[in-house]
Amino acid sequence: TPQTVFDFGQPRLDANGRSYFVYEVDGGVIPDYNHKESSLVLPLAYAYSANAAFARMGAEMNPDTFISYGQRFGFSAPDDRIYPTEIEFFPSQLANNIADLRTNNLLRAATAFGQGELLANPLSMAMILQTIENKGDLPLPYFVQAVRAPDGTLNERLPNRRVLRNLIKDSTADEMRSMLLTVVKEGVKSAAVEGLTVGGKTGTAQLAGDAHPHSWFAGFAEKGDRKIVIVVFVENSGGASIGSVPIFARLAAFALK
Repeated sequence: TPQTVFDFGQPRLDANGRSYFVYEVDGGVIPDYNHKESSLVLPLAYAYSANAAFARMGAEMNPDTFISYGQRFGFSAPDDRIYPTEIEFFPSQLANNIADLRTNNLLRAATAFGQGELLANPLSMAMILQTIENKGDLPLPYFVQAVRAPDGTLNERLPNRRVLRNLIKDSTADEMRSMLLTVVKEGVKSAAVEGLTVGGKTGTAQLAGDAHPHSWFAGFAEKGDRKIVIVVFVENSGGASIGSVPIFARLAAFALK
């Protein structure tokens, strides 16, 4: 629940003198450099990207529950559950072999905070944000706004107007929305736009070797009854607040102001 407190224990020091926390599972160690607090409630763990908190949730969660939620949003979903869209894209995945998430607690823990063998694309992340903003329902994205006959008659029966209902409970969507707002209020304040209600989440996708990580920000912005979801992905730009967050803020202001 949002009131759950995560206790990270005593910090450690690395070779460069930086302090960090760890989550250990089945002999594996997951480092967490993203905060200084020794304990956090869930919304703040989310705002500060506390790897150890989400690794613990992933490791302790029933594997079938973990997989089920991912597949609802198209991650490693069976072919008949991959959502039809008007653009081809490579489906997101939870793991190379989904069965490994049932037996490998370390892999599930790493996947839960965005590493492991997880693969995602901006469209998938946008659809997750759409679902949260629509109380658990997902309106599938489309390109074609209208089709008209030569005489101007509007075709009202377009096949691309589909809504998938109840992917999550509306109460779950409300809690997620609240935590996304907390991220901008407490963690990534540079995503805020004056006059708009803004929520979202950063992502830093680490790469092999010395390559700079990819930068993500997936968020929403509201003004009155107008809402927009924006996902920004910038390759090799470093941390999310460096690359993607400023772009998000400019796009949100342009779209709604």
